[in-house]
Amino acid sequence: MPYKISILEQEGIIQTELIDDFSKEDISAYIRDLLNLNIYHKYGRLLVDYARAKSISADYNEINNLTDMMTPLQIQGREIWQAGINADPVFVGISRQANTLLEIKNQYVDRVNLRFFEHKNTAIEWLKSKVVS
Repeated sequence: MPYKISILEQEGIIQTELIDDFSKEDISAYIRDLLNLNIYHKYGRLLVDYARAKSISADYNEINNLTDMMTPLQIQGREIWQAGINADPVFVGISRQANTLLEIKNQYVDRVNLRFFEHKNTAIEWLKSKVVS
């Protein structure tokens, strides 16, 4: 498995150690794990930037099959993910305050502390430059 996720709940930190490049299958597995941890609705939009940097499209059939397991907020997160891949800039309409990916980034990513560790992955270097460390 090319990544591991650890959550420090008291500090509100998600640490994701990326050991290798993500493939499309890895992205799907990552989304499944986030859904299982019930945090995808908070951090799913971060996957948008990663996918766009890598020009990866998700396996939407697989993701859509997970809808029954998802809360309404998780479904919104999935919609951000899908919209982020399909268009730029994006009118997502997830809230009155967040109608573009940039605004969503400011609303969600800037509030959390995400630490990324990687080896030889330019897409993750790009992503690291976009998030608060």
